[in-house]
Formats: sequence, structure tokens, C-alpha cells
Amino acid sequence: MVDEKEIESYQELLNKIPGIINTRIIVGEDGNLKEIHVLSDLSRGPKQIVRDVQSALIAGCNLSVDHKIISVAQVEDNRI
Repeated sequence: MVDEKEIESYQELLNKIPGIINTRIIVGEDGNLKEIHVLSDLSRGPKQIVRDVQSALIAGCNLSVDHKIISVAQVEDNRI
């Protein structure tokens, strides 16, 4: 179970990954991570971004996540 402050710190960590513009983490009613949405530029492939998200969360937060809950949307320009 994760709280709002933990979610914010996870998002801050993920936003430091090269190519990521912004992230949003959705928590289910059970308090566990349900979805991780990533907005990225085109500098890196979606598969690499998903692997980096998983690696950052396990190394930085001791939080293992299934790649199936991570979605990546890519945009040409980071000026949204």
C-alpha cells in the first residue's frame, strides 16, 4: 500500500529518466499501483523507457512493478 507522498516521490524519480517528460501513477482501491502512465519524447524507444521505469522503481524505491501496468505515449516535442 502506498500513500500520496510516496506516489509523488516515485513520479519525481521517473521524471528524471532521460526522454521522459511527465508521469502519472494511478493507485487502485486496494492501495497498490494500478497504472503508470508515461509521456516521453522520441529520443528513446518505448520498450527501453518501460525497462528504465521498472529499473528506477526497483533500484530507487525497492518497488517491483509488472511491465503490463506501464503505458508510454510519445510526442515529437516536449513543449506541451
